[in-house]
Amino acid sequence: MTTGLVPKQITPKDVFIPNGLDVILAGVESKLNEELEKPFDVNNEKDRDGRKSFAYQISRSKTFVDDYGKDYVGEMKRASKEVDAERKRYRDKMDKFRDDAREPVTKWEDAEKLRIEEERNLEIFNLDHEEALGMEDLFKRERMLAEKEALMVKQEADRLAKEHAEQDKKDRVENEARIKKEAEKKATADAAEAIKAEKEKSERLEREAKEAIEKAENDAIEAERLKVEAEARAKAEKEEAVRQAEIKAEARAKAGKEAEEKRLADIKAIADTQAANKNHQRKINREILEDLMSHRITEEDGKTIIAAIIKKDIRHLTVKY
Repeated sequence: MTTGLVPKQITPKDVFIPNGLDVILAGVESKLNEELEKPFDVNNEKDRDGRKSFAYQISRSKTFVDDYGKDYVGEMKRASKEVDAERKRYRDKMDKFRDDAREPVTKWEDAEKLRIEEERNLEIFNLDHEEALGMEDLFKRERMLAEKEALMVKQEADRLAKEHAEQDKKDRVENEARIKKEAEKKATADAAEAIKAEKEKSERLEREAKEAIEKAENDAIEAERLKVEAEARAKAEKEEAVRQAEIKAEARAKAGKEAEEKRLADIKAIADTQAANKNHQRKINREILEDLMSHRITEEDGKTIIAAIIKKDIRHLTVKY
């Protein structure tokens, strides 16, 4: 589309710059002033049609220049996208070069991290195991102490029972001798009563001695019960400590395995993405070549053009992938 108000050919890179359209605007303004200076009668149909025609030329001129600008912006956008795509391809390629160069070091570092983690887990397990063994030793000492205390209680009870029995026997002999002597002297009912009282006392002392022996035996039984309970408690606590240490070790090993699996999955995802990007880039290049060939450009020239765009040898043009 052309009009008589603007040039038929416009060079976008020359006019679509700051104040680049001033010449065209000045030309239109000059012709507008000429039009406004002409005699005009609003009641005259011919004058009205002429003014409407001039206004329509201004509108067409606006669209004409604006379309040039729109096409120019579209070309710049396509070029910008191609530049961005090539920049991305370059970055991805350089990242791959970097990763390939560092691959043996990266594998060594990953293996070293895994080795250090396994050594740390083993060290923690050994510490937990040593702690469990220490608790077992403590329980053994407590059990030995309980056994020793129970034995001392029984020995003390036996000693007291024996002393009571010997003292009772001595007292009984002495009392009997004294009573006999008194009986010989008095031979009265009082003597008989005294003998009865002494007998009751002797029976009471004998009963008390028997009760002391029974108490000592009961104390020994209680000590044995405490000993059995201490052994059972020590065994249960040892088993629980070992079980907890095994659970901790399994949890740490599982966490390390999961972390390694995630790392390998991340590496695979990155590799898959890179491969997909390469395939996508090849597809875009192939479609561009097909479009160029549809405009009577040879396949060889089309490949040359695409390579030049990718290398940024053509300004304002890029390939969008």
